[in-house]
Amino acid sequence: MSNQERDTRFLGFANLEIDKLEQKRLIPIHPKSLRNDMAILLAQCAYDLVLHALKTVNDNDNLTMGMYYIEDIPDFTEFPPNE
Repeated sequence: MSNQERDTRFLGFANLEIDKLEQKRLIPIHPKSLRNDMAILLAQCAYDLVLHALKTVNDNDNLTMGMYYIEDIPDFTEFPPNE
């Protein structure tokens, strides 16, 4: 895993989450540089969670195997509609 992949794989999801938190006024609107840092942190958390889930479901501690499957999971570009 490269840091670049971990920082950017789920960056769309991270930005959606920050937008949602700002809209609900749960966090203040931040300057762009701080917002970017927050987005990268959330993207890293999402990446780590997905990798953990894949390794658990696959019952496999082999990081390479998890990396293969993580590439198949697309980033969020919009939230799914409420059902």
